Amino acid sequence: MEVRAEIVRLGLAETFVISRESQDWADVVHVTLRHGEVEGRGEAAPIERYGETAESALAFLERHGGLVGDDPFALEGIGNRLGEIDGEQAAKAALDAALHDLQGSSSASPSTGCSASRARARRPRGPCGSATRTTWPVAPPRPPRGSGVSSSSSAGATAWTSSASARCVP
Repeated sequence: MEVRAEIVRLGLAETFVISRESQDWADVVHVTLRHGEVEGRGEAAPIERYGETAESALAFLERHGGLVGDDPFALEGIGNRLGEIDGEQAAKAALDAALHDLQGSSSASPSTGCSASRARARRPRGPCGSATRTTWPVAPPRPPRGSGVSSSSSAGATAWTSSASARCVP
């Protein structure tokens, strides 16, 4: 299985502010796994407070990416091999996300007969060309009517879902 990784600097739509810092950008590590003709992609943001940087995550992936092996469905074995190495949780999380994406891309949905890779081809592309999924913060402003976005509330929290991301057209 081929493992590729790169550092991507993402400009934030709004300045991220917490008590100890503020940021207008975030460096993340993107991972692409290729198994045959199928690709899976993952992304993770290293946390400096835990001694991780995008550079250290990239170095980990370059050094230990081969531990993924040749079977993307052998998650327990992959997890055990990666778990023997301390630290670099962001790199491991990006690999894990890419493995799960690869598994989904390799499978067809039995209920619709539509493959995940065909659905992914219609997902919007992000600034770096990768397929994106929409994640919205809890309790954002109400979306415009007719935008194809719905909301639901439970126990004071609001979840927002874009109906466009759930479509699968054969």
